[in-house]
Amino acid sequence: MEIKYALDEINQVARMIVSILNGKRTILLRGELGAGKTHLSAEIIRCLFVKMDLVVRSPTYSIVNIYRSDGYDIAHLDLYRVKSTEELYELGLQEILKNYFCLIEWPEVMKNSFINASEVLHITIAVIGDDKRILHLN
Repeated sequence: MEIKYALDEINQVARMIVSILNGKRTILLRGELGAGKTHLSAEIIRCLFVKMDLVVRSPTYSIVNIYRSDGYDIAHLDLYRVKSTEELYELGLQEILKNYFCLIEWPEVMKNSFINASEVLHITIAVIGDDKRILHLN
């Protein structure tokens, strides 16, 4: 599936993504620096919590941020600075994947060794203009 959108339409895009999760517990986000992975992740988290004023911080330096609510426990990860699968084990990624709904930016270091493919939504974001993006979902 492909979705083209303007940045001011990000909330509608996030709502649509949430509506098609169908039991998937992990979203893997790929895209170049500045494509909007963190922005989209934040909107998805807000939609899942149905709390649009929720402050969602980038996990760039913390690597993982946890959000808890009555309906969802969510882990938002940014693996950009993780360089090896050993670091993923030290981070406790297996436990995180087992116990949380996960949004994972820069998942390439995982090499699909940590996830159940049937529980994953793959999203690739590409910049197609100053304020335009295209998503590829599968």
